[in-house]
Amino acid sequence: MKNKIIELIEHQPKEYPREDIDMNLGELLYRKYGSEIDVEFPSPKTNHRWRLKSKNWVGLLTLNEDVTLSLKPKFPLENLFGLWEYAYRLKSFHIPEGVTSSSSLSEFYNHLAKILAQRINERGKRGLYQAYIDREEKLPYITGKMNLTHMMERPWEVDIQCEYEENTGDNMHNQILLATLYGILRSGHLRQDIIPQVKLAYKTLESTVSMQDITARDCLNQVYNSLNKDYQLLHGLCRFFLESRGPNYESGSHTTIPFIVNMAGLFELFVAEWLAIHLPAQYTIKAQETVAIGEDNPMAFHIDLVIYDRYTGEVKAVLDTKYKDTGAIQNSDFNQILAYAVSKRTKKGILIYPQRMKNSILYGTNGYEIRGISFDIQGDIEVGGKQFLRELLSILRD
Repeated sequence: MKNKIIELIEHQPKEYPREDIDMNLGELLYRKYGSEIDVEFPSPKTNHRWRLKSKNWVGLLTLNEDVTLSLKPKFPLENLFGLWEYAYRLKSFHIPEGVTSSSSLSEFYNHLAKILAQRINERGKRGLYQAYIDREEKLPYITGKMNLTHMMERPWEVDIQCEYEENTGDNMHNQILLATLYGILRSGHLRQDIIPQVKLAYKTLESTVSMQDITARDCLNQVYNSLNKDYQLLHGLCRFFLESRGPNYESGSHTTIPFIVNMAGLFELFVAEWLAIHLPAQYTIKAQETVAIGEDNPMAFHIDLVIYDRYTGEVKAVLDTKYKDTGAIQNSDFNQILAYAVSKRTKKGILIYPQRMKNSILYGTNGYEIRGISFDIQGDIEVGGKQFLRELLSILRD
């Protein structure tokens, strides 16, 4: 199997003749990506064929130098861009049209890498953002203020322990960019014509910026001002690339880095950001709220979304996204959202599914209303969003 691309659509089983996949390759696939792909080996159960099924993951995985796995979404690829645009808070920025017309995941990845590299190169020409960083080091001269305690404890030392602020480009804003570009260059997914642009952006940073262990979480809650407001777009792109390295990635341990998106997580982020933009001013929304129940051995819940009345502070509903193909609420999901509702002292719990449903599902128990509604992302996302919002507001106002 040379230069082979195995394409799978999420949740859709695909079979291969036994001779198409070497047993060693199948074992490697199972060991390396068994959490992302269901791998059934040839057996009487499978009619002696390989049966593969992608779970809630979309992306590109390198199995070895000859085989690449392309995990495609169950909806049109352009809708992936729509979810991504909201989830990473990039809706307000102008993104070149080529991304939305990507015909493959590889093309999508390369378009985004190109945009990031171009923006960094443009910023490099104007000068990287400088920030004041606290420093403490021994110097042969006084700068800033002296650390007298340190000097009294070590009177024999000639150099002076100084504490000062340095205005430098080696700050978190630029460290995020450098670490992201490093991962992109190692990904193995860049086209040859894109690599020079990404390398140029990397060189723009590496002479003044130190390499740090950066995670997607570092891209959140950065402070922007008139001098660095363009970094908000850059960090949004970086966050996507850093989160898309996949659960199997460990720094320094791979010659290639997977590009893989957890669709359940993306759907959750998307719904949260979409509601933050479209909810009427009467309501506020809080994502990933932690609630503890019990005193001796408290249990912590992490609730996807909680909607509050802005003026009274009343909890209007708790919401949980369920990236599942289902026409009914499962018992475990019912129990989960009911526990969330009890913990927040609200009578309304709402489960949100990503496909069209003829009617919302309603269960009542002891005065609690548990509903299942849809945010249809199979077709036009904005149309699906308007229908979702109408149904949600109807529930909140009952």
